Amino acid sequence: YSVMRRRRPFRLSGIHGKAGLRQNGGKAFAAMVGQKQSQIDYSALVKALIAPVQHAGRVIMDIYQSDLSTETKADGSPVTKADHAAEEILLAEIATLAPSIQIISEENVVSHNLVASQEFFLVDPLDGTKEFIKTCGDGAFTVNIGLIKNAEPVMGIVFAPALDRLFFGSLGNGAFEISGGICRQIRVRMPPAEGLVAVASASHRDVQTNGSKSGGLPIASPLARR
Repeated sequence: YSVMRRRRPFRLSGIHGKAGLRQNGGKAFAAMVGQKQSQIDYSALVKALIAPVQHAGRVIMDIYQSDLSTETKADGSPVTKADHAAEEILLAEIATLAPSIQIISEENVVSHNLVASQEFFLVDPLDGTKEFIKTCGDGAFTVNIGLIKNAEPVMGIVFAPALDRLFFGSLGNGAFEISGGICRQIRVRMPPAEGLVAVASASHRDVQTNGSKSGGLPIASPLARR
């Protein structure tokens, strides 16, 4: 909350009803995919993805509470049943909503060899697997979907299922947080005079993240999540 200001909250029906979208994953959006990619309504697309992202989050939490067994990928990083289950949900839904847009996903190794197109989805079905398999219970793992166009992000959604906090936004339409069934618009505060607050993963710390400057700006307080 220290880096965001909240505006007047509104109910979830406001983001689904007006766009003619449904809680089942926004199948209504699929009617738009015949348009040229440059004409896609990114605000409607990200709203259509809220329900499937929440579905993936529920599946992740079911596994979190029952089976934390892992396998090791070729790069030495861990992968769990939750990674694969969430990815299956997300890739199927994205392919239905926007079949003409390429998808590059964390656990789909084949997609890593693709040459990124002008517009593509970037998906991490369970970001923070190392945190997921810890028993500390701080919930520092998320479901992530981004849409990149001309090397710039134009839409994104991040869901922390253990915390029941979902963030989404699209270019030109602002950013929002859903928590406790309430959707609030959010925005980043201006950097205070005393310096920035930096957030870094405790599992991926290095000299650079532990430094006192970021892009030439002073860091007043570093925060680390386990």
